[in-house]
Amino acid sequence: MARSFSTGNYIKRMAPGDWTPTGAIAFWVKPNGWSSNPTPATGADHCIFRLHQLTPGAVFDFSRQQASGNMFVGWYSAGEARIITSDSGFFSASVWAHHVVHWQASGEPPYGPITVWYINGTQVAFTTAAFTIPSGMDELRIGADVVGSVGADADIAEFARWDHLLSDPQIAALVAGWRPSSTEAGLSTGLLRYVPILGDNSPEPELITNADMTLVGTPAQATHPALLSSTNLKTINGLANASCKTVNGLALASVKTWGGLA
Repeated sequence: MARSFSTGNYIKRMAPGDWTPTGAIAFWVKPNGWSSNPTPATGADHCIFRLHQLTPGAVFDFSRQQASGNMFVGWYSAGEARIITSDSGFFSASVWAHHVVHWQASGEPPYGPITVWYINGTQVAFTTAAFTIPSGMDELRIGADVVGSVGADADIAEFARWDHLLSDPQIAALVAGWRPSSTEAGLSTGLLRYVPILGDNSPEPELITNADMTLVGTPAQATHPALLSSTNLKTINGLANASCKTVNGLALASVKTWGGLA
């Protein structure tokens, strides 16, 4: 099971640790009642997650501004370095979508500074704006902004962070339903944090370092996105793999060879 997050109902981790100059975040999101083409100056904003530092005010952001219809994705630290782009067509109400954001700070080979955003395995936006990742981040919130006044208004699950850029096959494996901790799909190496967000426990367990996340308010339990089993590739949700064409509504080229297994 996932959780449904709204204003005043989120999970948080104080002192979440330093974030690496190169890294990636992945998660599933199902918006609840968002408009794909918002009318300016109407409705609420939506914040899926935010990592922040109180001084000097650095953030890693994944949020949507209703008035402008823009998404803000990535780092804001000593200057604007986030992806800022229209969200038109990026989200559908009540439909799960998989997101990956990975980044590389200035001076890191081979690309130099870059932040890239993928939805369901397809690159949708990027920026090459330089940024610096400060040490000593104060708080990570999933489902709310810094002050908690802007909620996600969405179901969220399978939040994970790595210390490297994800490859195209790794992103495809996540979209196909592999868990971030899967060794079969080559995802477990460099995995720094993994919060499945199952909605069964308080605090919400983090499985890599036990950096569990505190519940604030009452984020309700919600239906989890369908995931592949790491121990049984013969069936997905009870369907034989030969007949299973989709997971979470996404077409699969083949479910017979994920992770290199027959």
